[in-house]
Formats: sequence, C-alpha cells, structure tokens
Amino acid sequence: DFTCQIFTRCDVTMELVSDHGLLDNLLHCSWNLLKGAVMEQEPGYLGPDVLNPQHQVITQQQIVQCSMDLLYTMDHKTIADHIARNPRLRQPLWEGWMRLLL
Repeated sequence: DFTCQIFTRCDVTMELVSDHGLLDNLLHCSWNLLKGAVMEQEPGYLGPDVLNPQHQVITQQQIVQCSMDLLYTMDHKTIADHIARNPRLRQPLWEGWMRLLL
C-alpha cells in the first residue's frame, strides 16, 4: 500500500503534517465518507448521529484506508508530540475528531 510506505518515513510525514495540511485532509476525508452512512432520525431526535452498519462505506471497508492513514501519521511519537505542542495543528485535529465523534 503506497500511503503506508510514505507514512513510515517520519521526515516525509512531518512535512506533510506541518506544511501541507495532512491532518485536516485525512479528517475531512473521514467525515465525508462517514456522513453518507449517517442514518436519518425521527424529527426531534437529540442524540448522536447513528451510522448504518449496512452502508457500503462500512461493509466495503471504504473508511479503513483513511483511518489507517491517520493511524500511520499519528504513530510517530515525534509527530504526535509536535502536534500536541503546536496549536495550529492541534486545533484542527481536535475539531476533526469532535466532528467525527459527535
């Protein structure tokens, strides 16, 4: 898998994260994939979004590649530490995760 090979290189991954918005892109891609699988709820429903487990994004594992790219990116301790110390990178990560979780 091509992206797996790229993300094993910490220096390349760091440049993509720091200078090219990799985290934003991966989180945006994840949200775009998942929002198609969100089930429609009854009017007045106030709970969290519920994913349809039969949707193709889940059954055909379309979300897996994007998730694995995010995992490979965050797997480098150097990069995770850099993100944690840098508000410009930390904020989009926080917002992206919150969008996916809520």
